[in-house]
This record gives sequence, structure tokens and C-alpha cells, in this order.
Amino acid sequence: MNAYRVGVSVLLLSVWLVSGCQRTPQLAGQRECMKAADALWTAVNVKQSDLLDRSAGEIERLHAAGEMPPDAYENLARIIATARASQWSDARAELKKFLRDQRPAA
Repeated sequence: MNAYRVGVSVLLLSVWLVSGCQRTPQLAGQRECMKAADALWTAVNVKQSDLLDRSAGEIERLHAAGEMPPDAYENLARIIATARASQWSDARAELKKFLRDQRPAA
């Protein structure tokens, strides 16, 4: 029984460490990417689909041009999908965390 508890404890600790090590994808200080994320913030806050579509288009353009890191694009695309599903509050919370966790470029 004691070995079982140790095993479970090790497993839980491992899961906790792995989940804590995942960092928010960075926009790498790219000015245009930050502007696009800011436009998305506005669209999500005012809950306007037309603004959402415009900001999504700009984010897609930046991704296609190779200006936006793929992991940041995937994160923003997931947020856009959440907003398009009319889950504005969830999209806002996810985007707020994404933007808050951005670090200045070196």
C-alpha cells in the first residue's frame, strides 16, 4: 500500500511539473502580430463578429506570411474559434491570459 501511495504521488508530481512547464506561445515582440492580437482583444471585448472576422483575417495573413510563430497562431486560432462559437467570455479569458503572458522581445 505504501508503494502505491508513492507511485501515485510521483505521478501527480510529474503531471504538475509538466503542466507548469508549458509556456504561453510568444509573439516574439513582432509589432504587427501584437497589433493583430490587440485587434482581436477589441473584437472579443465588444462581441462583434465583423471585427472578429477582420482580426482573424489579419492573424491568418500574418501566419501565412511566416510573420507569426506557428504556436502563437494555433493559440489565437483556438481563441477565435471559441469566440465564433459565441463563447465570448471563455475567449476573453483565454486571450487575456495569452496577452498577459507575453514577454518583451530581447
